[in-house]
Amino acid sequence: MTEQSEPKSLGAWRLDIKQFGNKTYLRMYQEFLGTSVSNIPRFYKALKLYGDWAIFEAIVACTDADIKGDPLNYVLAVTKSKWKESQEDEEAEATYLQEIEEAKASSQKKNDELATKLKRKK
Repeated sequence: MTEQSEPKSLGAWRLDIKQFGNKTYLRMYQEFLGTSVSNIPRFYKALKLYGDWAIFEAIVACTDADIKGDPLNYVLAVTKSKWKESQEDEEAEATYLQEIEEAKASSQKKNDELATKLKRKK
């Protein structure tokens, strides 16, 4: 009797990637999608371009997709989408932080003006 091993948790995959490097993505891709990467240089180029998290999330997201044929194009399209979402989130966060700083500065300016007016009245 052969005993089936438990599938790795996503945390375990992250640790393996950190410990063993980007080659772990090839094993993860194989395990999650049931096929090996058809164009390894293209896969690594996307990994370098879009980053670690985008590829990781795309592989996980594509697990349940009904993909006919080679899943690499679909995985890379999802990777690009995930990367774009993260860029938009970072931009929105930066804008939000800038608006907070502007509001603080405006509030401080108004407080200073009010303090000046109060000193004059005394």
